[in-house]
Amino acid sequence: MRPYVYAFCFETADGEVFFRFPRFPEIVSAVKAGAYRRMSAAAKTAHAHDAVVAALQAIVHTRDDVPQPDDPAVTRAGGFVYLSVTEAMKLELYRLFRADGGSMAGFAKLLGRTETVARRLLNLRHNSRPQEIEAAIAAFDKRLVHDWRLEAAA
Repeated sequence: MRPYVYAFCFETADGEVFFRFPRFPEIVSAVKAGAYRRMSAAAKTAHAHDAVVAALQAIVHTRDDVPQPDDPAVTRAGGFVYLSVTEAMKLELYRLFRADGGSMAGFAKLLGRTETVARRLLNLRHNSRPQEIEAAIAAFDKRLVHDWRLEAAA
């Protein structure tokens, strides 16, 4: 499983601070400059994370390509959004679903579940259990392989 990491930067204009995302040019997320100054680093990252997840969920909904992740070792940025393991698992499942080219009804049938359950497995904000996502990946005759490593927390 690939790490899903997306860069973001800040631009200030007209009393607001705009969060910009090179991989998601359609995202424009802004906060008032005063509110931005009061935000902790964790709050800024959480704000950016919410924007990225919203953009990725729109991509899943419209069945578009998921942008390639950024490499923090070679990318200059104001910060990085690191998707959770569950969010990354769901994006891998989405890639399989999209490559299969089927419908949501067909996906649900493949899983032996209802369409509601199938949709939730692709919903990045739904709290699916990892075992459910792994079972859905197995329905495509695939298994999730990941390379765990530890990094210093930001």
